[in-house]
Amino acid sequence: MIGLLSGLDTLSAVAYGAKRYADLSLLLVRALLVCFVAFLFVAVLWLCGIKSLLHILRQEDDVATLAERYTRLMLAGFVPFTIFEALRRFLQTQNVVRPMLYVALTVIPPHILFCYIFVGSQGIAGFDGAALSNSLSYWLELILLVSYIVYFKPHHPESLPNFICSSSSSSSSSKQTKGFARIENKTDDDDEEMVQEQQQNRTMLQLCMDALDWNGIKDFVRLGCPGLVMLCLEWWSFEVLALAAGYMSTAALAAHTILAQIVPLAFMVPLGIGTAVSVRIGNELGAGRASEARYSAFVCVVITILFSLFTSIVFGVFARPITSVFSSDSDVVDLSTRTSPIVAAFMVLDYFQVLFIYFFLLSLTRTQNSNPNRECHKESQEVRECKIMVP
Repeated sequence: MIGLLSGLDTLSAVAYGAKRYADLSLLLVRALLVCFVAFLFVAVLWLCGIKSLLHILRQEDDVATLAERYTRLMLAGFVPFTIFEALRRFLQTQNVVRPMLYVALTVIPPHILFCYIFVGSQGIAGFDGAALSNSLSYWLELILLVSYIVYFKPHHPESLPNFICSSSSSSSSSKQTKGFARIENKTDDDDEEMVQEQQQNRTMLQLCMDALDWNGIKDFVRLGCPGLVMLCLEWWSFEVLALAAGYMSTAALAAHTILAQIVPLAFMVPLGIGTAVSVRIGNELGAGRASEARYSAFVCVVITILFSLFTSIVFGVFARPITSVFSSDSDVVDLSTRTSPIVAAFMVLDYFQVLFIYFFLLSLTRTQNSNPNRECHKESQEVRECKIMVP
């Protein structure tokens, strides 16, 4: 679902940059509806086909049975995880990131407690407790984030309909409006204001019906599917490596597990940078500032390249002490150390994925002038006004 929700990142960031705040709730509901349809396919696979798939991959029956039990229990956490990720992107594209940090820090102690109760040596659920702990933590994350949104209202006051969160019923909303006044220019177009007010007053049924617009769904899927395919292929490649390591010695499997933990840990920094720059570029494109979008993408590429070179050099030089943290077995540490130069080179190539994103974003900026949401009107022979059309 993370890959599919990448379409929400792009569309919401552009809508926010173009000051089409009412579209943010529409895009949020549309993303959730599309993810719900995708969830049905995933649920059928996890409930009916996961064990057969593992048998095809020549896994032992005990392993396949345990994996089937785990995935079925994880379905309980699939829904809150998807909603949380959608809400995270909803806030993130509005440059609101602290609520997710607060929620993550708050959930860590309860998650440890859940693991101790359900999974520990005296755990009441044993193997099943791992899935139960994760599912409970996902639900807790969602409850905390929704509560934060309802109480503190960190979003733009026009980004949610009035039936969810009224923008004029509390003093916090007025403060929020004043805060956003610094970044938005007041329009004199009465027609546009009337349309935005109508969108703000939509009921839940009207919002869902608008979200089912076929053209809007196609736009979302067109942007989300490439991200979905990319993440699936990358994730599956790591799973294939894990299966291949399973046919080798125990030391090789342990070394692979250690290295498979180090690489994603180091990748969190460029991933965070990419998330931030994707929002910034979307905001700039929505506001029609293509040159600023190019500059943001360029800064992201430079920082990512420098960080990739730094981490690869550090890991290549200090591979033995780093891998020794994960295992005291000399054979495992030796094998991990011998493989470290290859892993260091992989880190550089892995982080260079941002370059491809950079070129893609540049192609978007070239087509900015041909955006169908823009329509130029000739007011006179010498003056041309470019006006954002509200869909």
